[in-house]
Amino acid sequence: MHELQEVEQLLAERQTELLERVRVEREEIERIERGRDALDVVDPFGQPLAVYRASRDELKAALSRLVAQLTR
Repeated sequence: MHELQEVEQLLAERQTELLERVRVEREEIERIERGRDALDVVDPFGQPLAVYRASRDELKAALSRLVAQLTR
């Protein structure tokens, strides 16, 4: 009977640890999703060259912001 109590205690501890890890991961996902809208770039398909260049510049800026977010 004592072994069963030990196993149940270990299981409860592991469950608590897992729930904390999940909470942290969810917070990180939410943080990234909040910044996602700032990373949208218009598709220049079929547009003049100037629009492609502007999209390139937007992509560079968006990637820089994303890298900054992920490395905080």
